[in-house]
Amino acid sequence: MGAGVGQHSLYFQEHFETVAIEISEHLVATLRDRGVNDARQADMFALRESFGQNRFRSAFAHGTQVGAAGSRGGLRQFLGDLAYVTTDDATAIIDGNDPDHEHAPRLFGYRADPAPGLGFRIYHFEYEGAVSEPLLLRLVSPSRLRDVVVGTGWEVAEIRRGENGHYYRAVLTKR
Repeated sequence: MGAGVGQHSLYFQEHFETVAIEISEHLVATLRDRGVNDARQADMFALRESFGQNRFRSAFAHGTQVGAAGSRGGLRQFLGDLAYVTTDDATAIIDGNDPDHEHAPRLFGYRADPAPGLGFRIYHFEYEGAVSEPLLLRLVSPSRLRDVVVGTGWEVAEIRRGENGHYYRAVLTKR
């Protein structure tokens, strides 16, 4: 999900059936041009509209775009939809930034939230004079993520931290 230019998709398709999704038509064309066999334009926050129940055995969202869910409720809905399109024995891997980590305020576009375990990043992109709409990402600490997954069909099986500490990868398994 959020396949970008396909670095991971190209690797995965050598070993597994891989469906790369991107919301951007331009990125889907780039994925295809780079050799991704099954690149589709789809919104990761509208999975039920794009895929049937039990379609995938695993899901991977590298980067912190899951934060684009915007809120804990939005994240809970995303995880519920992800549970719908994955099998009962599925694993999902999602990345996040921990707003409780001491280095989190160094993140580009970081904004604190008064609630423990929550924060935001807000920024935009500019390329060749074109300016994107502001991108708002909800930051959720691993402990808050454990709360958010309740009732979604998932549980947090493992948290792996990056070298900088604020970046983490969550391994989710079905309950």
